[in-house]
Amino acid sequence: WYQRRVRGSGAASFSSQPPKQYGNEETLHKQEEINTEILQPKAEKLVEDEFRKREEDLERRERQLRDEQKRLEDARVYGDRVPNFPPLPKFFPCTPCFYHNIDFDIPPEHQILVRRLFYHWQFTVFCYLFNFIVCFALICGLGSDYGSAFGLGILYAALFIPLSFLTWYRMAYHAVRQDSSIRYMLFFFMYGMQIFVSGIAALGFGGGGFAGLDHCV
Repeated sequence: WYQRRVRGSGAASFSSQPPKQYGNEETLHKQEEINTEILQPKAEKLVEDEFRKREEDLERRERQLRDEQKRLEDARVYGDRVPNFPPLPKFFPCTPCFYHNIDFDIPPEHQILVRRLFYHWQFTVFCYLFNFIVCFALICGLGSDYGSAFGLGILYAALFIPLSFLTWYRMAYHAVRQDSSIRYMLFFFMYGMQIFVSGIAALGFGGGGFAGLDHCV
């Protein structure tokens, strides 16, 4: 009786387990394979399209950069050079006469040198204008004895300021821009003349129109 009961309980426990569902795992594997076969080509195609778009965008940007660089090079040699110097207000009756752009015209390795020359020319302009102001003060404070100095001060300011720009600064500007040996020689010659005249102006002998050391003493 005991053995029958044990056998019966074993049969009951065995029959209480749910029946295995054969074929479900195989169906799932097949479904995954089908999904992989369908979705993987689509994913690869999306990735390829994305890479193609990026490559086309990079090529387009590269072409734009090449075109812009060529345009700048052509403009540097031949291009549309609108005069912008001296900078004058729009209401002024005159217009600028020269094109001046150190960052655009001058090679990077020579820009500091040309910029220093430009500062030197600006200092020269300041000296001529200051000389004119001092000569005007002399004629106002000491009478008509300094009338000739005042007139020469006006002449020097009106004549030497544009000449200094054209003869030595502009010459150096184009010499560096075009790498011209002839312009270099002309620059050194005219710049030496400028130093000589500046030395005479600093001393300021007699009534030569320069308010130099002689008038200060």
